[in-house]
Amino acid sequence: MAALREDAERGTLDVAAAIFGRPDWRIDGAHSNSHAVWRALGAPQDPSDGDLRAIQARQELERLEPDQTVAVRDGVLTLRLALPLPSVSLLEIGPAMS
Repeated sequence: MAALREDAERGTLDVAAAIFGRPDWRIDGAHSNSHAVWRALGAPQDPSDGDLRAIQARQELERLEPDQTVAVRDGVLTLRLALPLPSVSLLEIGPAMS
């Protein structure tokens, strides 16, 4: 079950998900976006070694937040996050670490 609400003024999409730890891996304009780095470098057709290192540093999925423990209430785990538009988040859900 997911509830979505778009806030055009803020340019975000609020998502409420009830799912039966989470690191939050994010792809958006500021995270995991090597294309944005390439554009910021002037879209070089023949990037220098330094340019390539900067671009490659943003190729992998980047964590938005560290691991956290969230309480399950009545068998339901409820998470809230604000997604900038456009973006996608990958949430890892698992048992709490001892």
